[in-house]
Amino acid sequence: MTNALSDIFGSKPTDAIYLPDAPYAVRFNCQSGQLALSEADFLGNEAEISVIKVSRYFGSLGKARNVAWMQLFYIPAPGCEVLPSNTVCVSYIKTRSLSALQQTVTRLVGEGVNPAEGIFKVSFQRHINGDRNYASVKFDWRERKGKEEQEQLKQIVEFVESKPQLLDLDGTREMMCVDGLPSLLVQQMVDTAKLEPELTPHQVLQSLQNPQLPSA
Repeated sequence: MTNALSDIFGSKPTDAIYLPDAPYAVRFNCQSGQLALSEADFLGNEAEISVIKVSRYFGSLGKARNVAWMQLFYIPAPGCEVLPSNTVCVSYIKTRSLSALQQTVTRLVGEGVNPAEGIFKVSFQRHINGDRNYASVKFDWRERKGKEEQEQLKQIVEFVESKPQLLDLDGTREMMCVDGLPSLLVQQMVDTAKLEPELTPHQVLQSLQNPQLPSA
């Protein structure tokens, strides 16, 4: 009976990474300074994760319109109690949070360290700018320690080597992937979209690459 019912929603593999039909979507809510599933469902203000894929996007998500994003696919580290264990999760960061991750990664790579082999601690730090009081995501990194974390690394390597299809169709429905595009062009897209907010991301790119053609 149990096996028959497991076919309805699927089941989590034993001693392996679980990729659900839709990745577990987690918001890094910089207004509240917490991880969240929705506007009212909060998970806490920190978590430890292993990043397994990053991609750059341009477009809109939630209330943030026409900005540059980084998409993060990751696995909760062993001991992380606020996210489902060994399950593929997805989140998006922008502006100050994106810069914080890039700075951490650049420093580690410059030191000859592979950031993907370690664990990032995601937390929030608050900023005050005039009347604004907001938070950005902070990314601290550490090496793995203990048998459980090393065993998980082996599982992650096997999972990534299997070339899983990591997609978040819901989160990116108003975005376009800009991996491979020059950073300057992406910034031009952001600037153009501010002047012409009615354009879709693809129309913005078209207007920059072929200015003599109509964008609509």
